[in-house]
Amino acid sequence: MLTEAARTAQRAFEEVGAAKDVLDDASDLGEDQTTALAETLRRGARAEVPALLGTLRAQAVRVERSEAVRTIANRILGNGGPDEPAALALVPVRRRGEGEREPRRPVGASGTPGAGSGPVRGEQVEHVAAHLVAPAERIVDRTFLDVRFTRATLDETDRAYALWCACLDEG
Repeated sequence: MLTEAARTAQRAFEEVGAAKDVLDDASDLGEDQTTALAETLRRGARAEVPALLGTLRAQAVRVERSEAVRTIANRILGNGGPDEPAALALVPVRRRGEGEREPRRPVGASGTPGAGSGPVRGEQVEHVAAHLVAPAERIVDRTFLDVRFTRATLDETDRAYALWCACLDEG
């Protein structure tokens, strides 16, 4: 029975170490992805954005699963309860028709959206792109550890991507 307990403890230590490796990998990959995301948005390469957001989402799922295993391993080792990350405020949602929460839409002389000048449109596209990148960076800064925050923020990056595409289409 003592041998079995030692094996269990060894396995728990290995799982904790593997979870730390997952966090390190997620942090490194996340930084690379947010840099690539910012560059892709700058170039206006809309077709590349979903893959980058998908990679961030996959990393979040990988960290969530790994952290669940690490929590169990820590309980086996008697290392107290699960780590509780500090609760983060959710990222504000940007949608059409919500006043200041939405980037300014260019409006031409006819009063129609999208008929504005190039500089205003460019400012709008940049504003929405910044809103898309900033939450992704916050997730990476937290190493995907706050599950609720990560999920909500990834959902907001999807909405921001749709809004960014709409801004490009209006131009």
